[in-house]
Amino acid sequence: MAIRCSDTLTMPGGEQRAETLIAAAPSRAWQRLSTGAGAHGPREFDWTRIPVRPGWEPGRGHWLLARRSISDPAEIAYYACYGPRRSSTTDLAWIAGSRWHIEIGHRWYPSSCTVFSWSCSSVIAGFLFGRVPSSSGVVAGRACPALA
Repeated sequence: MAIRCSDTLTMPGGEQRAETLIAAAPSRAWQRLSTGAGAHGPREFDWTRIPVRPGWEPGRGHWLLARRSISDPAEIAYYACYGPRRSSTTDLAWIAGSRWHIEIGHRWYPSSCTVFSWSCSSVIAGFLFGRVPSSSGVVAGRACPALA
């Protein structure tokens, strides 16, 4: 789920702003990843993640994910993520980047998604990680056409 840079996340030392946590990440923590082809070529960004929320459920994890523009490193998008503990930065980046695919599919087939107020990422995350929210835009057990 996309969040603001000023949103706070729970860390062992207390609440901290997303932008502060990412600013403290070492340069080696960033990975250049593509989240697929876009209208103007590959959608490549630098990505990093930081584990957040102490007291994880067994086998599950919470992360702060950040996407940094290659052309303008000051342009950073932030995401709050939840999923299997084994999820890699690549997995989380792909899910965050897949929102575009869902939105395009929704424009092409608007009647296929019943409730579109949920974060599109939750639809993808549900299918990838085996948890589909009851109002996640799934019709008769089938995802929006962009996922099919």
